Amino acid sequence: MISRNSIRIKVMQAIYEYHLSSEKSMVAVEMNLTQTFENIYKLYLQLLSAFGALTHIAEHIIETKKQKLLPTETDLHPNYKFVNNLFVKKIEESTALKKALRKHHVSWKNDLDMLFIRKVYHQLSNTPIFVEYMQNHEQSFEKDKTFIIELIEKFLLDNEEIRNYL
Repeated sequence: MISRNSIRIKVMQAIYEYHLSSEKSMVAVEMNLTQTFENIYKLYLQLLSAFGALTHIAEHIIETKKQKLLPTETDLHPNYKFVNNLFVKKIEESTALKKALRKHHVSWKNDLDMLFIRKVYHQLSNTPIFVEYMQNHEQSFEKDKTFIIELIEKFLLDNEEIRNYL
């Protein structure tokens, strides 16, 4: 959801733009503000769908490692905890989210996006949050949800590359 602070900032920017404009068209300012909120919503959808893309990349990497010529023991018996994250599965199964993603044409399907997601996954897999999560063998919906929230707060929001990409 959009925070009240973000809304205030966008409204103040629209008012400022209106006062600087020579046309003084309130309709144009209103359309611009509406488009801004639409873009924020698309960004929200894209971030939500990024978790599914991350788990798919993780699963693809695991399967690729299994196919190596000389796989190690960890390659043959990988930890699927992140791939089977119950909270991410719930997000991916959401029909409302799928409908919104289709409506707004938001996805991580093209090759450039998937290369970026792969890069983010490699960064993520080396973070202490991720390592700690993977080492804890207990899996529940609440623990998985807590991990994803912690991941958002401590990794996604602080990652400069993700901010630049989006």
